[in-house]
Amino acid sequence: MEYWIDCDDGIEEILPDDEDDEDEAVNNLPNRTVTERRKAHEMHFVEMPTKPSVSIEVDVDFVPDAYRYGGWEDLIRSITAEWVQKNTYLGTGTIFAMSSDSVNFNHQSHSAFYVVAGMPDQFMPFLRRELKKCLGGSVRPQSDMVIPTMKDGWNNRCHIEFGKTWDIEDAVTWFEVLIKD
Repeated sequence: MEYWIDCDDGIEEILPDDEDDEDEAVNNLPNRTVTERRKAHEMHFVEMPTKPSVSIEVDVDFVPDAYRYGGWEDLIRSITAEWVQKNTYLGTGTIFAMSSDSVNFNHQSHSAFYVVAGMPDQFMPFLRRELKKCLGGSVRPQSDMVIPTMKDGWNNRCHIEFGKTWDIEDAVTWFEVLIKD
């Protein structure tokens, strides 16, 4: 893989691929190892819901130390991967996210909101229960009713397809999330 950079002078530069460093960096993240990558055009993302959906809200300013600095998203992907594996789920689903200031935890903070689309009904109670176990009072398992849209800052953060859970690596690449034993 090569990376193209648009420069200010209008000349495009090609940077050499350094996949070994990328793999090592991703493999050192908690609960993750990379075994497979796919391009976004190979995936079949579920569309954002067009009707109000109950969101899950995480108070990112007050998550337990073990989940700081984006660790709550790693947790969501790990919980999802566990569910997909246990249920041998072969369908397609997408978890969308958006961040915003919030006072929903009775103090001013920054929150991340999540909406799940395309997954079976039994997935949401599992995700909510597991998040509550790990994040305690820094999660509202049933938060605001929202209609996610890209113009409001929502984007796909986790994807389920091919019996696997996927994490976004960059604008065009997704990698498989595995649960480390």
